[in-house]
Amino acid sequence: GGDWRLENYVATLQEQLRELEKSEARENDSLNTYSKRIRFLASVVEKRRKAAAADEVESSDRGSPFPLKAPTPSSAKAREISLKMQSNENQDLRRKLFEKVGNSKK
Repeated sequence: GGDWRLENYVATLQEQLRELEKSEARENDSLNTYSKRIRFLASVVEKRRKAAAADEVESSDRGSPFPLKAPTPSSAKAREISLKMQSNENQDLRRKLFEKVGNSKK
């Protein structure tokens, strides 16, 4: 549902960061911190995009049933977000596997 919002948000952040980098000094610690955070969010978007593509291919046996791993986040909040995403993905995978097992028994 709301994935397009996150994608648009990250794209806007990346654009604003480029503009800030042009106007500010390159060695600004705040810009480096923001840049790391934006890269993390971009990796989340890419991971979701790949997961959605994998779901489309899931009907064939070629797809991997294991969730993709996100880059290791450096901040506590980023780690928390990453762990929540992994937990949600694991729950989705379990639900899908049990649905398949339940359907095959009928």
